[in-house]
Amino acid sequence: MRPMLVHLLLLSLPTLISADFIIAESEDHGKRITRGLKYKDREKIEVYSLKIDSKITSRFAHNVITSRVVNRATQSREALFEIELPKTAFITNFTMTIDGVKYSGDVKEKEAARQQYNAAVSRGQTAGLVNFDSTVEKWRDSLVQATPENVLQAKRYIIYLQLGAETNINDSLLLAVSLLDTAHKQKQLPERSASMIILLTDGDPNVGEKDPAKIQINVKNAIRARYNLYCLGFGFDVDYSFLEKMALDNGGVARLIYDDSDAALQLQGFYNEVANPLLLDVELQYQENAISELTEVNFRQYYDGSEIVVAGKISNNSLDVFMVEIRARTANTDLSLEGKVNVSEAGNILQYQQYIFGDFTERLWAYLTIKQLLKQRISATGGEMEKLTDRALALSLKYSFVTPLTSMVVTKPEEEKMEVIILADKPIAKPQTEQSGRHSPRLQGFARSESSRTLQDSSTSQGLSNARELNPRFSFISSAARKIISVDGDPHFIIQLPRQSDAICFNIGGKPGSIVNLVLDPYTGIKVNGQLIGDKKTENNQKLNTYFGKFGLENRKTNMKITVTTEMITIYYSEENIILPWSTTATLTYESFSVSMMQEKNLTVTMGDGATFVIVLHRVWKHHPLHRDFLGFYTLDSHRLSNRTHGLLGQFYHDLDYKVYNIRPGSDPEKTDATMVVKGRNLIVTRGWQKDYRLDPKQVSNISCFCKMKAMLSFLLLISIPALISSDFIITEAEQHKSDNANTVSNVLKQAGRTLKKRSTEEHGKKRDLEIHAMKIESKVSSRFAHTVVISQVLNRANVSKEAFFEIELPKTAFITNFSMTLDGVTHVGVVKEKEVAQKQYQQAVSRGQTAGLVKVSGRKMEKFKVSVNIGPNKKVIFELTYEELLKRHLGAYEMQIRVKPQQLVNHFQIDVHIFEPQGIAFLNVDANFLTNNLTSIVKKTLTGTKAHVSFKPTLEQQRKCPDCHETILDGDFIIKYDVNRDLSAGSVQVVNGYFVHHFAPANLARIPKNVIFVIDHSGSMSGTKMRQTNEALVKILGDMDTKDHFGIIIFDDNIDTWKDTIFQATLENVFEAKKFVKTISARGGTNINDAMVKAVRLLDKAYQDKQLPERSVSMIILLTDGHPNSGESNPTRIQQNVKNVADGKYNVYCLGFGYDVNYNFLEIMALENNGVARRIYEDSDAPLQLQGFYDEVANPLLLDIEFQYPENAISESTQANFKHLFAGSEIVVAGKIVDNSLDYLRADVIAKTANENLTLQAEVKISGAENITQQQQYIFGDFTERLWAYLTIQQLLEKRISAETDEKKNLTDRILELSLKYSFVTPLTSMVVTKPEENKNDTFVADKPSEDEKVARPSFPGHSMVDSDPHFIISINDRSDAICFNIDGKPGAILNVVTDPSTDFVVNGELIGEKKIEKNVKMNTYFGKFGIVNNQMDMKVEVSTKMITVFHGEDKIIFPWSSTASLTKESFSISIAKEKNLTLTMGDDATFVIVLHRVWKNHPLHRDFLGFYTLDSHRLSNRTHGLLGQFYREVNAEIYNIRPGLDQGKPDATMIVKGHKLRVTRGYQKDYRLDPKRGTNIPCWFVHYNGKGFIDGIPTDYVVTSLFDTLYS
Repeated sequence: MRPMLVHLLLLSLPTLISADFIIAESEDHGKRITRGLKYKDREKIEVYSLKIDSKITSRFAHNVITSRVVNRATQSREALFEIELPKTAFITNFTMTIDGVKYSGDVKEKEAARQQYNAAVSRGQTAGLVNFDSTVEKWRDSLVQATPENVLQAKRYIIYLQLGAETNINDSLLLAVSLLDTAHKQKQLPERSASMIILLTDGDPNVGEKDPAKIQINVKNAIRARYNLYCLGFGFDVDYSFLEKMALDNGGVARLIYDDSDAALQLQGFYNEVANPLLLDVELQYQENAISELTEVNFRQYYDGSEIVVAGKISNNSLDVFMVEIRARTANTDLSLEGKVNVSEAGNILQYQQYIFGDFTERLWAYLTIKQLLKQRISATGGEMEKLTDRALALSLKYSFVTPLTSMVVTKPEEEKMEVIILADKPIAKPQTEQSGRHSPRLQGFARSESSRTLQDSSTSQGLSNARELNPRFSFISSAARKIISVDGDPHFIIQLPRQSDAICFNIGGKPGSIVNLVLDPYTGIKVNGQLIGDKKTENNQKLNTYFGKFGLENRKTNMKITVTTEMITIYYSEENIILPWSTTATLTYESFSVSMMQEKNLTVTMGDGATFVIVLHRVWKHHPLHRDFLGFYTLDSHRLSNRTHGLLGQFYHDLDYKVYNIRPGSDPEKTDATMVVKGRNLIVTRGWQKDYRLDPKQVSNISCFCKMKAMLSFLLLISIPALISSDFIITEAEQHKSDNANTVSNVLKQAGRTLKKRSTEEHGKKRDLEIHAMKIESKVSSRFAHTVVISQVLNRANVSKEAFFEIELPKTAFITNFSMTLDGVTHVGVVKEKEVAQKQYQQAVSRGQTAGLVKVSGRKMEKFKVSVNIGPNKKVIFELTYEELLKRHLGAYEMQIRVKPQQLVNHFQIDVHIFEPQGIAFLNVDANFLTNNLTSIVKKTLTGTKAHVSFKPTLEQQRKCPDCHETILDGDFIIKYDVNRDLSAGSVQVVNGYFVHHFAPANLARIPKNVIFVIDHSGSMSGTKMRQTNEALVKILGDMDTKDHFGIIIFDDNIDTWKDTIFQATLENVFEAKKFVKTISARGGTNINDAMVKAVRLLDKAYQDKQLPERSVSMIILLTDGHPNSGESNPTRIQQNVKNVADGKYNVYCLGFGYDVNYNFLEIMALENNGVARRIYEDSDAPLQLQGFYDEVANPLLLDIEFQYPENAISESTQANFKHLFAGSEIVVAGKIVDNSLDYLRADVIAKTANENLTLQAEVKISGAENITQQQQYIFGDFTERLWAYLTIQQLLEKRISAETDEKKNLTDRILELSLKYSFVTPLTSMVVTKPEENKNDTFVADKPSEDEKVARPSFPGHSMVDSDPHFIISINDRSDAICFNIDGKPGAILNVVTDPSTDFVVNGELIGEKKIEKNVKMNTYFGKFGIVNNQMDMKVEVSTKMITVFHGEDKIIFPWSSTASLTKESFSISIAKEKNLTLTMGDDATFVIVLHRVWKNHPLHRDFLGFYTLDSHRLSNRTHGLLGQFYREVNAEIYNIRPGLDQGKPDATMIVKGHKLRVTRGYQKDYRLDPKRGTNIPCWFVHYNGKGFIDGIPTDYVVTSLFDTLYS
């Protein structure tokens, strides 16, 4: 076995390497090359190892790819090494090592390399190489502002553009320049603005001025460096070099827009790059005489999202401080910025980083210089071009860069018996000729010896019979380009050849009715035939056109056949027959194949992972005198078909080599002829075009076919868009400083070894002294109250004591309730004490020099708990932390955030979250931002009604960032979001152990209009980013306002200004004007908060007096400020009092503090005193999103003046029960004690105001029943309601305490302290004290709760109604808090109406079936065996049996078996089938139903397969809806009382009053089979006896209909 080491080194900026490696071997002595390692001989050539190593320093990437390839065959084999690299990359080195001998590539001047290459070729050796037309039209005669009206008109103009005849680029661009000139002269445009012209064309100029060079000169003379010109070339045949030079001459760039389905996104992507200019005329200045050979330092514009990079040499060796000055123009002012960096310090920092290649700054400078020289060279002429060429060549050779001016030459090993040259070039031709990849150049280095066959044939005589040799073949290619083989039209066969970037096409003449074979693979059993059809008639002396009118696809191994005609698709699989008309959109999925069809467009057939075909439907006007509808056939993927595949198309699935030469004018003056050598024949071919109809049968793509030499060259001319601004300066020091720095690094590593954190890459591969052996985070959530326990077990594997750190981040809203650490079997538990007492103990410890810990703010939402302890050698410690929090509903969801950051691999890591919500869980989402897509399956979640479970248990291997490294991916947030089921009710009340908790967030309420005064600080401290972000957020907020809302804007510095001195309705016109005003706000002056807030209140007062505002509306003031009041009234207490006096409880005040220096306590008191809240806006890039997020919380008021009432003398110590507002997406929570022990029922009344009326809602819960249900949930901590009450009480008391007076504040403090100590909560008034073990010298650890200014159980019920099994009807009642069930006894064959809505003409009927035989004296069970669904308005019928689903729509009839997974989409309805499980039918947005299939053992002596029917949504059905289920689609309320022991032990009876009847009901269970068709989920319900008598209207026989599609009233 002789290994071959292939070593490729790449250098690129700024993108990284993408690599596909394909090892190929020759068969039949080199006649055929099989691609990839996917065939039967793949064991002979093996990629033994593959490593990609990249080092990135300051955006400069150094990539090394090492591949070891082994030939396991008994003879020489040819290996192909292919690699994709970014177009912006330069190859710098290439080596291959065979039998210990290394063959290295040399970078040479291209001309010298070519001579060596041509000499090899001459010896017979092979080698490889890497809107306008003839008239000019404009929309308007001048530039217009991008107002909504102008944009709308421009859109209409563009939509109706028509294709013209010719291409007049010259006059179009001159007209564009003229428009800009006129606009500037007439002062239509802002003085400081960036003017640009964006040209989009797909052709060469052929009208007006046609000479590209003259057009370039004309445009350059017209623009005169005043405007930027961007040239976008659409498609592969555009003259790209012409566009590129014209763009570079005029301060722009050129870009190729690839002719593909995402062309629109490419165009939009380019526009996004230049859409937001931030700076003009940018100049970077450095110290004179200290810096030399700088790259470009002057830039016309700097765009948002980009970066400027400048590099140069420091020529002054004594330079201590490196300085730069940046000058530019912003939208409003001239900008001057300075930067300084200490040269020696910068160099030292870089040398600490072991992964940095030492000379990276020098190589980056060379790379950037070459790039810019090459760009300048494009538009240079004469002597200037020669100088640029010489300089770029000199740098390329010095730094071994393969650039467009150099090549890399590798001489292959001697055993090839001849010198063979591999020549790798950097492409320099037009990018449009390279079709196989957008981002990567095609560099091919073929080293394939013509004598290889001789060597292999004579291997025995040469003594090589036992040798296993490799014939290396290398190809650095752009992509594994997919070959498209197709036939379409009359019939035109197109064979696309991605390796040659070209295509061959031919026609087949045949008679109508002839059947031809297209694909035949005897190995896989896949076959495709096509039948020809002709025109309806032929004109005199005209050739008869033929097309494909039918295709047959077959896979004999899977027993599958598909027939495709222009009318329908018929699928034969096993014993099934499925017919799909072209008028549907449908998908079918089987184990061995899948079918996807687009209505009236195309059909995609995928044969497992072996082949993918697309059949395109061409529709012709049905009355056309000649033509018929026809089909086209396209092969998208055939890589798994064998080498034996043949057929008119199949024979070309293998690689096809050909050569084109002697290109000459053809008989058609617009087409060229050529000679092609292919398959050993010389053919005369003609250049032409054929059509590709895959994307759209009407909007086609032209495919250029036959051969054209320039199209075969995969060259690329690199474009370098100027990189834009950065304030990073990197300076590398001389080599002699390295030794000193190495000692420093060593010391740092020794000190860092004491922590659990990973400090150095030197630790890789070593066993950690301190190892987190296990970590478990377990959380139990009951009614939004979360109880979380974190347990961490740490082992000390060293022979000396080590200090272990336990760090955990917990939500700011949480209270720590317990902490313990266990050493040597002894547990040391933290004790919660009053903060003052704890602090004394803490200070004593500090005074003795002992360590202590704290809980500190960590980010926006988290706090960090940290403690350390010494562990003896080979000992362990177990840390356990418990915290509790009430999950707050935010924008319609509860969020639990778990910070995952173990900082090392953990042998046993686990997160377990159990959730119990009596209202039922509406949805559950889990997101772990540190997990990659292929690892998301590790997260397991289950959701069953009221319960949910989320688990995450990654193995050690799954935790690793890479296979061989010791770094963990576990670094981020594990976030669980969910909500509960809701309706318009008084909410959910739970009672446990004498405490209750009441959650209230009703659904289906209309929003109440709001009136908002925005009070915006634009003082000097808001200048720069803060002001820009505020303006950006306010513009977005204004755009989101409802038209029924009213608003006003006040801005303040020293003075107070208003947008308009009144409040305006949020009409489109007013919002538009306000946005314009907001964009002009700039920062200046001081901070006069007092007068601004008083002014805001008076604006609202006046608007109410003038009756401008709705009577029922919510008025609020939103203040945004970043500083302290320093103008006007500057005393914070007086300002608070002034605002409180004028607002007088009428309006809510929300205070947003921008940044960390704001007086947050002042804002918080002012907000709380006026029924609002304060919020900190963090000074970060997402500040606008934070502002908008807060607005979204208060954007939609739903209720006013909410009051919760509970029985007098029965409830005490209730938390807050009166609320001014309820906003959409939020929730109100009330908790309290039940002091009346004799209370059987707890009743809650909720009184509030809606937008239109007064609202009263009631809830009543049986205390004993509620407690029993909750106690049945094993994972719920029993006293959760009591602890939730204490938590909520403390939170609200702390809030009151903020703005309380002295005496009241003392009382609040005492009460908070009492509750905190009783329930062991670490709050702002308490601390947790932990005394460490003796070997830790009794150190004391104190954990405090930081303040904001320290900078920083009931059962599940079905959603609606359903019927399943024998047949059991289940109906939810009382706002889905309970359920009623009943049976219907019927005879087999009887058809019962389930749903009838005469208003929508919608019907569901079900046919009963019985068991196979009847036991004597045993009641016969019946089930639903068939359902019929009718919607006459949609002209739709669906028949569902246990065998198949039949859909009738208009004249179409479609049959689906249950054995397929399929979907069918029509305009008015859709059907989705889950194989052998269920069917979901959605009727537009009217209703959604699920039919569940129950399979029974087919040889069962009694039972049959049957169906169940479930209603998921019926809100759009009318109030006239009836039927056995339909009558209950309206809300059903029932009173159940007198619960007593029943006849059946364990099933109590009760009395129910419903629909005016008093009925005896029995408690029992029925099954919901939607999630689990086999076992089902138990649904507790009250059973109504005697066929639902008294509960259903009438009697069961009233619901019998005559046929499956009859209505109840027919």
